[in-house]
Amino acid sequence: MKVRTTKQVCAAVCCCLLYCIRVEGAAHVWYAHINWTPYMTGGPVLNGPSYVYPNSLMLVIMNVSNGATLDDVWHSTQYTFSDLPPVCIDTGMYHGLGLTSDNYFLIRAPATPGIYSISFQAFTGEVCGANPSNIVTLTDWINVCLDVDSDGVLDCLDNCPNDANADQADADGDGVGDACDACPDTPIGESVSTSGCSCSQLNCDDGDPCTLDSCLNGVCSNVLQDADGDGVCDFNDLCPGTPNGVAVDAHGCPCGQLDDDNDGVTNCDDNCANTPVGETPNVSGCSCSQVDCDDGDPCTLDTCSNGVCTSVLQDADGDGLCDANDGCPDDPNKSAPGACGCGVSDMDSDGNGTPDCNDADDTDDIGDSGLPVPTNEACGVMCASGTGAVMPIVTLCLIGLRRLSRRRNRTSAG
Repeated sequence: MKVRTTKQVCAAVCCCLLYCIRVEGAAHVWYAHINWTPYMTGGPVLNGPSYVYPNSLMLVIMNVSNGATLDDVWHSTQYTFSDLPPVCIDTGMYHGLGLTSDNYFLIRAPATPGIYSISFQAFTGEVCGANPSNIVTLTDWINVCLDVDSDGVLDCLDNCPNDANADQADADGDGVGDACDACPDTPIGESVSTSGCSCSQLNCDDGDPCTLDSCLNGVCSNVLQDADGDGVCDFNDLCPGTPNGVAVDAHGCPCGQLDDDNDGVTNCDDNCANTPVGETPNVSGCSCSQVDCDDGDPCTLDTCSNGVCTSVLQDADGDGLCDANDGCPDDPNKSAPGACGCGVSDMDSDGNGTPDCNDADDTDDIGDSGLPVPTNEACGVMCASGTGAVMPIVTLCLIGLRRLSRRRNRTSAG
């Protein structure tokens, strides 16, 4: 049996340890760079944060070490854009290029425009699962941009992103290209808005006394000033410092604090401003000259007292028919004058068709003919009780008198 020397045993143990470290030890990422020129072509050149199109390919260079050559150890890398899901790639495919601690590979940018951080982690396993390294994060390093105006300059670098200007000309040097500069000749050193205007080139006065007008970096702001938050701007507020939540009038004053027309009703309760001096208002602040008491009903009498309207039904004779519709408003027995007029009955006591008011003798049925009333003497009989036998003679007498009267009337008419 061959016996090894102590020196040989130690050498064997050390070799095993180095192998174990090389195979099993976790890798360490010292740095990672995006879009650097590969070492193989003359050394690294920093291009700064990457401005790229959506879904474009980017070159990554990483420095990874675990104290030994990594050609057979660094097999996979996981990278993550901000809060997007992580992606694992096989970086072992790039081995054999003569690199010992640096390697480079391609990744694809996110599809959505925005600014992203990116982190890297190396693994000695094939599927980003075994012996993970530390994590190296490049904060806000990837700026994914569109080119809306198609001038070949990404929007995040374009001084006129909405106006094609491939030459990026900017005569006044304010950072806004001439193609979209609304205020050329901006004074040197003054900050401008996206339209290229500085505060000295703008008039921020909106003409409203209620707002505070200011300008910052070429952007105007007009802020309503209402220190007590009562809804009435400070310029118009006659009562500043109103407690929070207290109702105010148009002058910013709480109810009961102002009475502009001095009618005894405060502004918050006054429905009729400018009540004439000397007129007494109602509880709503309205006097009789400020209200319309006409209810449109002809049967009522409309009046006003101290701003309070009253409408009283008018029925003088109390017959239930209002005066406006009563032909005899003072006669409770008649609603129209009739034959005899208001206040006089149209009764026909003897039933001869002529009302008593026009019948000279309303006790017989002869009518008012102008004939004398027949008497016993005129008939030549005694019209007394028990003389029924002579009544036919009386009737003949009356007929004769009527004919005689008619002859006389005809003679007078001739």
